[in-house]
This record gives sequence, C-alpha cells and structure tokens, in this order.
Amino acid sequence: MNSTDRRRIEQAERQANFPPDRIAFCHSAASADQAALADWASGVTTFAYLRAKIAENNYLDEYFPNGMIPEEMMKNELKIMGWSRRL
Repeated sequence: MNSTDRRRIEQAERQANFPPDRIAFCHSAASADQAALADWASGVTTFAYLRAKIAENNYLDEYFPNGMIPEEMMKNELKIMGWSRRL
C-alpha cells in the first residue's frame, strides 16, 4: 500500500467520525485548500470544481460520490469559514 492509499483510508476513517455537515480537512492540504477557495471566491473556478479540488486535496475524492464534497456540506463549511464569492 502506498502513502496516498494510506492517507485515503485514514481520511475516510476521520470523515466517518465527523458530523455529517463537516469536512475532515488535512493540515497538509491547507495551502492548496486556500488557493482553491481563493480561485472560487474570485470567480476563476466553479463551485463544482471547488468541491472536487477540496475532496482531492484532503484525500476524500474516493470517499464521496462523484469525487466531490457534497454540495450542502461545502456550503456549510464556506459559511463557517466566512468565505463568499466576490464577483
């Protein structure tokens, strides 16, 4: 088993223990997540791309259907973190 597979397993276990409307973010993905959020907020990328990128960055792309953070979960995290689209 390689390190990426191990990370996916660890993250799946963490995510299963999180509240259903929260994302189990990885500390190591923080800068990549910030970049994805900034791109979305400035209109460079779509909400679907943001959901896919956050899932990928945090090794949750195989955990969630379609490889994306669920829409309502992502909206909740954006609200908690204070992110909004600046168009």
